[in-house]
Amino acid sequence: MAAPTPTSSIQRAPGSWVFAARVGLELWGDDHVEMDCSAAGSFSCSKNRLEVYKDRSFFMLGLDALVHVSPGVRAGLGYQLVPHSSVGDSPTYHVGHEHQLGGIVEGVVPATANIALAVRAQGGLRMLVVGGDLADKADDFLKACYAANAKHCEVDLGPLFGAGLGVSVGLIGGQKARWRADLAMERDFITWPSKQQIMTDGELRMDATEYLTRFWLLAGIEI
Repeated sequence: MAAPTPTSSIQRAPGSWVFAARVGLELWGDDHVEMDCSAAGSFSCSKNRLEVYKDRSFFMLGLDALVHVSPGVRAGLGYQLVPHSSVGDSPTYHVGHEHQLGGIVEGVVPATANIALAVRAQGGLRMLVVGGDLADKADDFLKACYAANAKHCEVDLGPLFGAGLGVSVGLIGGQKARWRADLAMERDFITWPSKQQIMTDGELRMDATEYLTRFWLLAGIEI
């Protein structure tokens, strides 16, 4: 049986590769951090605390490598970088930079000969490289811990891992070097640094996980 024939310049024969680069601006972001702790001996702590923030990361870069499995469907890998991950309002709280590597499945539906609707689903592993205010907070904890003559002081600065899922809808246009614009929504989670303090009369451990919802407006090119 012959392979399906592409019906537009954006659809391609099975096995054809597509490479894309995109930049994104954050339209809206919500962030909450679930914090838990365990205490023994002289320590006590508040379990299952919740802190809610606005996400203020603002900017994202993305690179994709996709192969057509049919003229209207392509799949592959994507890499995303959030170079300045931040939360809060005034002032913002810088936590580091994020990397995500994941799988992509995208459908391409022709609207005209040179314009198509793109519908995408993606998901993968996420990594936080701790920096900025979050790293400063870890340093402050260690200084206070050692000043209290603790037997053991520890902060896990990672890199720290999580995962994310996303969907997007957009338009692709052009013939060879094509433009594309997308509206994307992501749901991610990622761990924050865990802390441990051991004294002669007790032990304290604190853990935190960040959950994010972000809406991005993305623009870029693909070849």
